[in-house]
Amino acid sequence: MSAAPVPSPAIRGRSPLRIALWIACSFIAVWAALALYWRSIQHVPSSTELLLNGIGVPLLLVIGIAGICKGLFAPSQGAASPLDPVEAAPSGSGSENTSQPTAKIALLDASMRLPAGMNVDEVLAVAREGKVVGLHPSLLLRNGAKAFANAAASIWHDDFEDALTALDVDPRLNDEQRRAIVLAAETIDELLERHATTPVIPTAETMHALAPRFKLHLLLPERWRADAVICAAWLDRHLARGHWLPAVEPATTAFAARAVGALALLDALTVELAAQPSSVRHILLACDSSLSQATVDALDDAGLLFAHNRPDGLVLGEGACALLLAPPAAAGATQVHRLASAARTTHAELAPLSGEQQSATLVQLLESACGHASTAGLTLMDCALVSDADQRVSRRAEMANTAQQAWPDTDSRLRCCHLGLANGSSNAALALGTVVAAAAHCNQTLQPTFAASLGDPLERGVVLVIPGNSVADV
Repeated sequence: MSAAPVPSPAIRGRSPLRIALWIACSFIAVWAALALYWRSIQHVPSSTELLLNGIGVPLLLVIGIAGICKGLFAPSQGAASPLDPVEAAPSGSGSENTSQPTAKIALLDASMRLPAGMNVDEVLAVAREGKVVGLHPSLLLRNGAKAFANAAASIWHDDFEDALTALDVDPRLNDEQRRAIVLAAETIDELLERHATTPVIPTAETMHALAPRFKLHLLLPERWRADAVICAAWLDRHLARGHWLPAVEPATTAFAARAVGALALLDALTVELAAQPSSVRHILLACDSSLSQATVDALDDAGLLFAHNRPDGLVLGEGACALLLAPPAAAGATQVHRLASAARTTHAELAPLSGEQQSATLVQLLESACGHASTAGLTLMDCALVSDADQRVSRRAEMANTAQQAWPDTDSRLRCCHLGLANGSSNAALALGTVVAAAAHCNQTLQPTFAASLGDPLERGVVLVIPGNSVADV
């Protein structure tokens, strides 16, 4: 005979006698019901029926009730704190991550393509004006209304088909991937034009003699994992056609399911370069796009798109961003400090949180990121903030409450700007864009600036950007 089921958490604290009585009553109730049923139909049960119905049925009943009680009354692991603060440790164990809390990385330069502009000055100017994403001219909801979405600025403007032909983009990629990879190519070309020293048409001897000076990390959305090899191979061919090889190593591909994943990869590079400084510079390149009718249809069917009657839906966007990184000893360079992040992990935490709850967590992360800085006595009042918050009601409420808690007596418009308002969501690309914008702001004002990502409902991440010894041009 099978063992009795394990009692649910709702009855786990009761005495063994009460549990035994509860199980016995369940069996007796089933037996009584079966006896009445068989008697009413004048049926004499066989030994098999007695075994299956007299033991199996009540046992299943007890197991089912215990399972329901467990689901209803199990204690929430995260009830005390809606977001569990954790330090990202993508490159090793937690001990390694906490052993270098003040490690930093030098941001030498950056390039970007976002809907608000083709460089950081344009993007910051639009963000400070508070412009928001409008209606896309061709992407439509199921009811025929235009979707709220914004396409990235590009040297090809609206002629993306010409770009796909001219750059020989792999036809196996879908529309979103092709758009994103073109933006990525523009971004890295612009960055390398300023920094690569490879001859325009290197000779065979030069090709042999030059060691790679740049290590490329290509960060793609997790949903593109199946096509990552195609994307990376095309980008390598593009770099070869542009004569950037062999100065640039073949791309190493990483994936991010959420925006904070981009900051986690940046944090991993920070730990790596702090432990093993190298003359090789690192390029962290992220790209993404959600501008396709198929994506609009799927999100609209699920009720997840931003609209006048859905003020907390997703606002679609796209973009690419490339960061040129080096060990922190680089003279005069902007310094990016360690990541402070938090994630909601348990099912009980998936219920929507209020702006006050979210902002309390974000303020804690700002304080934690501030503590990573090596500058003595640095406080929140000394810092500004750039985020990827967009026009969703929940994000506006979260940032308003965060500003009120962190800087209660100042005008938040002078201290904070939010890139997502004019750019929509492009996940990792926009998260890296906040780092670039924070670097530009801190170098313009000589004020330490936080780069914060809160585009995803489950994660928050913050890094602190400190101006270098001299103003770096990013």
